[in-house]
Amino acid sequence: MFTSSFTWAAYTLLSKRPLASSGPWRVTPFVLAVAGGAALVAALPGGLVADSADGSVAALSNGGASATAAPGALTSEAGAEAGVPWSATWAVVFLGLGASGAAFLCWAATIERFGALRAGLLIYLQPFVTLVLALWILDEPAGWRALVGGPIVLLGVALASRR
Repeated sequence: MFTSSFTWAAYTLLSKRPLASSGPWRVTPFVLAVAGGAALVAALPGGLVADSADGSVAALSNGGASATAAPGALTSEAGAEAGVPWSATWAVVFLGLGASGAAFLCWAATIERFGALRAGLLIYLQPFVTLVLALWILDEPAGWRALVGGPIVLLGVALASRR
């Protein structure tokens, strides 16, 4: 969690200049490519992606168990097949490009428009917005801490965003 917070803060602060000169439509794809490459490299020592003995494209491994991966099917070394539907493959593509890409693009545009420090205040609104949507859409109950803490967070963001 600490590393995630650190890298998010570094991304927010270090992206200010590139956003000013190149804009979010150029910076965001570059950032996603670098982050995806870093995630892939981090996964390699654990055996997430590796050459397999039967010449397949990739092998997934978890401890001693290994499985061959291809879009649409997942076959274990023992030969038992577990189907991975194309819809699951497309869901992962959508989450990576659609949801994450759109979120990073919006974040980059916000940094470009308001600056890194003011944009950073929006992070504090996320739990409050989640609470409101959970109450409204999912009919989830809210505890007293959420009902008291939400307005306090809003007040803090309003005070911090004043100049």
